[in-house]
Amino acid sequence: MKKTSRRKFIRKTAGLTLVSTSTALLGLDGNRLKDSFYTNTEGLSGEKSPITNNWGKVKGKKIRAEHSYIHKGDEQAAYHHHHQITSLNGRLYASFSQGFKDEDQLGQRGMFATSDDLGGTWSKARPFIDRQPGRREHGVVTPEGIHVHNGRLIGYYGYIDLSRPGLMMYYATGGNGHFYYMSERSYQNTHTGIMVSDDEGKTWVNTGQKIDRFFPNLGPFKTSKGRLIMPGNVSFCYTDDPYGIEGWTKVDLPGLSDNFIDDPNGIRFAGEELNLGYEVMEGSGYELDDGTLHMMLRTNKRMLAVSESKDHGESWSTPKMTSYTDCNCRFHFGRLPDGRYFGLNCPDPDSVRTPMILATSKDGFNFDQHYILGDEPYTLFRVPGNHKYGRYGYPYVYFLKDTAYAIYSVNKEDIGLCRFKLSELSQP
Repeated sequence: MKKTSRRKFIRKTAGLTLVSTSTALLGLDGNRLKDSFYTNTEGLSGEKSPITNNWGKVKGKKIRAEHSYIHKGDEQAAYHHHHQITSLNGRLYASFSQGFKDEDQLGQRGMFATSDDLGGTWSKARPFIDRQPGRREHGVVTPEGIHVHNGRLIGYYGYIDLSRPGLMMYYATGGNGHFYYMSERSYQNTHTGIMVSDDEGKTWVNTGQKIDRFFPNLGPFKTSKGRLIMPGNVSFCYTDDPYGIEGWTKVDLPGLSDNFIDDPNGIRFAGEELNLGYEVMEGSGYELDDGTLHMMLRTNKRMLAVSESKDHGESWSTPKMTSYTDCNCRFHFGRLPDGRYFGLNCPDPDSVRTPMILATSKDGFNFDQHYILGDEPYTLFRVPGNHKYGRYGYPYVYFLKDTAYAIYSVNKEDIGLCRFKLSELSQP
């Protein structure tokens, strides 16, 4: 690649529009966007999926739920996001990223906190994967969940370092490490790392196992065959190791070039290679009763897309657009303990990630029962930072006995928790 001087690079990129957290740029009007960032799906060609959440046609039921905070940011560490929750021996484990103030800032690391009273109170957060070295001081670490098997905690994290063009942009923009749409590769050494704790989180050891060229979106989910599937953006990995440590195989969406690098910067390049008319990213999957896997995908069109696998994750179909609305935010799909399918997201297309709704389906296609978990209005962050907004960011839900625990971020500063009884999700 031809080298570019820092001065020329800054001039070259001065016209780029970098997403800011200013309300002027966001165009906020209360909880809504005055002018949506994202275009709709009109004019898109190709076969459509019948999956829908019937947004605007179904009246949601507001359930009785308790909201609290797991962790709150401060001036020294004002960025928290990328959260998930699980349990071991009755103890809850919440994992999340922590940065100084900006998203994907150098030195971002993976934290966790625990609760021994089912979410009533939480321990002080501490790292399960601390800051990692990079080209200049540190790379960027993003935790992506903790898997539990046979008393062992297995923690996953995505790692990226900034390439030379990425570093030049980083310093030119005052420390913004979020470069999805650069025309040059802004990241390097992309991989998934795997940590293990055999003493309930007291100590963590890096296994040294890596999944190269893969940046996870969520921790793995288990299929009916016992296989683990780990969603990425445009690649999805599987293993038959119940611990989820060894044997991971990376499978790309059809149409991607060999050795494709699935990381946040790769979303742009995947959009060009797949030629769908929209970009796909941040998968979350569930299994139908016949064994078909649905990998729901965030897009830049305020609707989710879906890719299917008929062979337990060894290959995936070309994505199809659904009619399941979204506000351009990560989401979570799966099965309820009673067998119903669920989708948890913020479905109002023009909202600032509110309300947070859990939609259920009996067939995995028609999500026609909506339960409102939270509908508080959007308020501004306390500490300014790049890409910081959203009332119920990246919602994820975990079920333990008769209770559901939905975890979310508030303005990517604080980590919130919504607790409710599963009986609130009564069927009509």
